[in-house]
Parts: sequence; structure tokens; C-alpha cells
Amino acid sequence: MEHIDISKALAHHDCVTVLLAKDVPFNKTGHIIQDWDVLIAEGDTTRYIGDAIALVATEHKDTLDEVCNLVDVTYTELTPILTPEAAMAPDAPLIHSGGNMHPIKCLIAVMRTQLLKRLNMW
Repeated sequence: MEHIDISKALAHHDCVTVLLAKDVPFNKTGHIIQDWDVLIAEGDTTRYIGDAIALVATEHKDTLDEVCNLVDVTYTELTPILTPEAAMAPDAPLIHSGGNMHPIKCLIAVMRTQLLKRLNMW
């Protein structure tokens, strides 16, 4: 994502504010690895259609879509990775900086924690 312009949205008479990744104090989350962006920052890569770019607040619910449509985002379209096999290919573009696969040790740690919780030992 190359550029986000929120000036038109902010100028709308019903807009309260528009927040971007730089406005979120802790912008990473995740169940196993904290690598999921709450909001995608300008200059970063979106990974799926539902990635959030901006948080828009309006005075009235009925103008929200109108104000959201005033947020202008400039993208460079990348070739999508559509299957697990494509993600595992040696020449596959990296979806995350650490690679396209979660390390097994992370999954084992999560499963162990879940088991201990079920046995009331956590």
C-alpha cells in the first residue's frame, strides 16, 4: 500500500475522526505469533481482502459508508497466493517476514497450554 489520503474524509461535515496505524499504540496482535496488524500502515503490505486500513468514526451511522468511501488508498497490486501449496513453493513471495509457515514449536506450545487449561492446571 503506497499512500493513504484521509483529507477528504476528515473534511466531511459528519466525520468525527479517522485513525490510521500510526494512531494505534499497539498495532500487532495474534494467537500464536504477534504478527497480525490491527491496521495496515502506509508502506506495508495487505495480506487479504479484509485487512483494515483506517478506522472511521462519524456522528451518524447513515453517513459512515459515505465517509469511508472518501478515504483514498493507492495500492500496487501483487500476485495473490491462493493455495497452501503455492505458499510453500520455494520461490513464493513471503506473506510474513518470518516466512509462510508457522514453526511447529509454536503450535505445540499453544496445544500444550490449551490442554493444561482444560485440565485446570493452568
